Amino acid sequence: MNDRRVIFLFLPFILGVSFLFLKGLGDFDSFGQMLWAEDGKIFLMQASEFGWQSIFKPHAGYMHLYPRLISYVASFFNFELRPLISSLGWFFSYFFMVYSIVFFMMLRGVKAPLIYLAIFLVTVQPNDNEVFFNITNSQWMLGASLFLLVFSNFKPRHGLIVFFLVFSLSLTGPFSIICMLPLIIFCFLEKNWFRVKCALVPIVLGALVQCFFLLSSGRGADKTINTDPGQWLLAFSRINFFGDISFPMVVVVSFFWFCFLFFVVKRRYYRRVDSSIFLVFCGVLMVVASLWSSKDFPTQISPVGTGSRYSWIPYALYFIAAISVVNTGILGRAFMVCMLTICFSGFKKVERYNLNFSDYANMSKVTNTIIPINPVWGKYPGWYIADSVREDEDHKSISLDIDLKDMAAHNIEVVRGGEFNSLSNDPFMMFGRSISCHDYESVGVELKVYRDQAGWSQLFWKTDKAEFTESNSLRRWYPKGYSLQQYAFNNNGGHFNLRFDPMEHKGHGAIESASVICVGSLLSN
Repeated sequence: MNDRRVIFLFLPFILGVSFLFLKGLGDFDSFGQMLWAEDGKIFLMQASEFGWQSIFKPHAGYMHLYPRLISYVASFFNFELRPLISSLGWFFSYFFMVYSIVFFMMLRGVKAPLIYLAIFLVTVQPNDNEVFFNITNSQWMLGASLFLLVFSNFKPRHGLIVFFLVFSLSLTGPFSIICMLPLIIFCFLEKNWFRVKCALVPIVLGALVQCFFLLSSGRGADKTINTDPGQWLLAFSRINFFGDISFPMVVVVSFFWFCFLFFVVKRRYYRRVDSSIFLVFCGVLMVVASLWSSKDFPTQISPVGTGSRYSWIPYALYFIAAISVVNTGILGRAFMVCMLTICFSGFKKVERYNLNFSDYANMSKVTNTIIPINPVWGKYPGWYIADSVREDEDHKSISLDIDLKDMAAHNIEVVRGGEFNSLSNDPFMMFGRSISCHDYESVGVELKVYRDQAGWSQLFWKTDKAEFTESNSLRRWYPKGYSLQQYAFNNNGGHFNLRFDPMEHKGHGAIESASVICVGSLLSN
C-alpha cells in the first residue's frame, strides 16, 4: 500500500477515533445519551413534522443545512434509531474537519507528525464540550472546515469540488458571513482569480442567503448593548487567553502569541501572503461575532463555561495556524510544548447524564411522552424530544396502578388521601409493595402531582435487597400546579421498589394517581 495513503488517509482516522476516546467517547451507555438541546424539538421533531421542507427551515437566524439533512434522513428510521443516525452525522462532521486539517496542511507541505499534532490540539482544546457528539453542534466542526477549505492551496483540479463544498458549508451556520471579508482581502493580495471563482463566489452567495435569514429573524434586536468597555475587553481577553487569565497562564499564552508572530514574520521573507495570518484573523472575527451575540452580557461567554461552542472555531484556527508556521528548532519545540500546556490546562472530558432514552422510547409506545435529553435545565419542559403513541407498532405492555394508601412518608405530613405537607427540604415517600414487570424490557412511571411551587422532583428505584442510590434515579423539573410526571428506567427482570421525592422544599402538594407501565420486548425473547 502507498505510504502516502497510510500517512494522510488511514492514520488521521485512527488517531481521530483515539482522541475522541480520550475525550470520553467510551463513557457513553447509548446513543440516546448523546442527544443534546436542539437535537430534539428543533431538528429531529421538525424533520418528522415538516418532512423535506424542514431542510430549508431557518433556526436562530440562519440555515442549518447539514443538521437538517441528517435529521431528515433519521426521520425515515424507527424512533429508537434516530439518535444513532444523528450521532453518526456528528461523527462524519468531525472527520470531515479532521481531513480538512490534513488537506490544508498537506498542501502547505507540513510534515505528517505536525499534522497529527494539529488534529490532537484541535480535539482536546480548552472547551466545555457541548460541541461533541450531537448533530446540533456539528456546525462548529463544519465551520472550521469551511475556513480551512477556502484558505487552502487547492489545485485547479479541485475547483469544482471546492465550489460545491464551500457553498454547501456556507448554508450551515453563519460562518460564510464572517469569512467573506478576510477572503476578499486574501484574494486581492494573492491576485488569484481561480480562488475567486471557486471559493469567494460560493462564500458570497452563502453569506447573502444567511444574511437574508439573519436580518429577517430580528435575532438580538431585543438585547441592549453593554456600554462598559471594561466588560468587552475582559471578555475578549479571556477568550483569546484560552479561558484562563491567571498569571501563570497569561505568561504561557503570551509566549504562544509571541512565538506565532515570530514564525509568521520569519516566513514572510519567503511568502508574500500567508494563509495562517488569515486563519487567525478569521478566529478573531469569530470571537468578536460571538461576543456580539451576547452584547448585553459579553462576559458570560467562556470557553470552559457558558457558550463554549463559540470558542471552538477560533481555537481550532489558532492552533492550525500555529502548527502550519512552526519549525522543529528549539523555539519551535518550546512553542509546541506551550500549545500542549494550554490544552492540558483546560482539558475536560465529555460528561452527559444517562437519561434512559431507550426506556422512554419504549414508554412512548403506550403513552404520549416527553423524553428528556441533555442538557438538564431547571425549566419545563426543558430540552426534550417528544413522540406520540405509535398505534401501528406491535408492542407488548401492561399497566399497574400504585396503591397510594400503602406508602411510608418521611419528612412529610399526610393530610388526607394523596395530599401532603412537606416538612423539610428533603421529603420523600416510599411505596410499600414491590412491583414486578416480569420480563418486560422497560418500566415507565406516571404520577399526576400537584405542588404549590415549581421545582425538582426525583424518582428512585431499587431491587428488593438493594439501597436507593442516585445512580438509579431520575430528577426532573416540573412547574407549579398540576403536572403529569414521567419517569422511565430499564427493567432488570426482578421485583423493584420505588421512592418518590415530590419536591425539594417545604410546601403543600398532592399525588392524585400513580401507575407503572411495563413495556418493551420481553427479555426472555
